Amino acid sequence: DRARRYGSVGELIADIGRHLGNEPVVAGAPGAIYRARKFVRRNRAFVIGLAAVLVVLVAGVVTTGVFAVRARRQAQTAQAVADFLTRDLLGLVDPNQARGQEVSVRYILDGAAKNLEGKFAEEPHVESSIRKTLGDTYVKLGEWRLAQPHYERVVELHRRSIGEDNPAALDTMADLAQVYLVQVQYDQAHELYARVLEVTRRLRGEGDPATLTAMQQLAYVYTCQGQRDRAESLLKEALETSRRSLGESHVQTIGVMCGLANLYYVQGRMGDALSMLTRALEIQERPGGGHEELTVSLMTTVGFQYAAQGRGKEGRAMVVRALETSRQVFGDEHQTTLGIMSTLGLLDQIQGRPEEAVQLLTEALATSRRIFGPAAPLTLGVIGHLGTVYKDQGRYAEAEPLLLENCEARRQRLGDNHPHTVAAISTLVSLYEAWDKPQQAQTWRAKLPQDQPAK
Repeated sequence: DRARRYGSVGELIADIGRHLGNEPVVAGAPGAIYRARKFVRRNRAFVIGLAAVLVVLVAGVVTTGVFAVRARRQAQTAQAVADFLTRDLLGLVDPNQARGQEVSVRYILDGAAKNLEGKFAEEPHVESSIRKTLGDTYVKLGEWRLAQPHYERVVELHRRSIGEDNPAALDTMADLAQVYLVQVQYDQAHELYARVLEVTRRLRGEGDPATLTAMQQLAYVYTCQGQRDRAESLLKEALETSRRSLGESHVQTIGVMCGLANLYYVQGRMGDALSMLTRALEIQERPGGGHEELTVSLMTTVGFQYAAQGRGKEGRAMVVRALETSRQVFGDEHQTTLGIMSTLGLLDQIQGRPEEAVQLLTEALATSRRIFGPAAPLTLGVIGHLGTVYKDQGRYAEAEPLLLENCEARRQRLGDNHPHTVAAISTLVSLYEAWDKPQQAQTWRAKLPQDQPAK
């Protein structure tokens, strides 16, 4: 039921293997809480988001079975979480507690996090279960900084109670490493990913998908740190192992190929990158290949690269085919479909189809705002693309509010020094320069890191 979807959840940020293995959260109907009934009726949109949070929190209890061996411990955990939801989370919906403040999913999460402090000092399995879900929810809202302390606390609790060799502990370490990575804290991410790889390799062996995923994650950190030779060596090792252990057509192997192609692009080896992606796409398109989301994403990337290398007609035709396939398989409102629409819009702008570009990007933006919310990573990406297209078309007054919105959102969530923020500020500077507004251009140029000039 579309009306009950959790509209604030953005794109999941995870490696390809885990991303393809996950299933979407389905929000259930809100609980019948008498004291909040009238308030709920006045805030239906908020209730939909809150209901999703509750469902995920309750579902998190199931994961405690990994380290809560006995049924009695599981029952105690479930009861403790239920009590927390009733008193400390749902209680925040009460207008008497809100006291005139704007009640949103973010408000509920912040209140729950505050109420959690010190509540389960003698029950670390309960606290870790709740904090893990709070961290996951903050990530889905794009609030990386707010997710970080919850993940850090869960990692600490796991080390004390179940040890780092436990699958639940390894998963949270990887989640925390991802949060560090997004916030450009490369050293911290490196330390955690290296530890995850060490333990996973020892417990599961070289050819296990979890080990191969950990190798990819660490290789990406190497790439971000400028250690590209180490990244390439690790990815080639992972690719050889995956082909030998899982086969060339396995989704894990395709994922490693995509990671290696990305490294080649960073190294400026465009031909090698395109060759690797083309090979991956050929494998995916074989009968029985499956994983349609990966297939259409590969089609989009290969098509865009064809266009970039002078094969414009062929490249656009492939992106259009990817969009048509995604619409048939996933529907018009799926994040993959919207992402391809955004890419096709940029391609149309580059190839001299300004009206088609604006139409695609405007449609994608309206849908993403409605389905995923204004601050979702997908929404911000489309906002930036549409603002850039308007700028390139000389429609400066239409570009300005979009580029400002994109820039401020990224500054708030990622900080001024993050590459995405730097790119957003640089685009805003170029807008004001083209618009002949030197004062505004200088104001935003001053916000760039000193070693990062506007482009």
